[in-house]
Amino acid sequence: MQLVAPGFGDHWFGGDYAPDGWTHAERWKYLLTEAVPLLGFMLLGVLFWVLGKPTRTANSLSLSKE
Repeated sequence: MQLVAPGFGDHWFGGDYAPDGWTHAERWKYLLTEAVPLLGFMLLGVLFWVLGKPTRTANSLSLSKE
């Protein structure tokens, strides 16, 4: 969680958590640069899981016939 939102739960982007040279107003920009790729990879994983359903079902049926 600290990688996506440094200091979340304590003082989000407080002086102890913000990268050097960053201001409090830049926290949303930072959050988007971390969260958008994370969400993209999660959605890609769900897509692969959904596309693999026919294979999992076929394997399950072939194993139950044996």
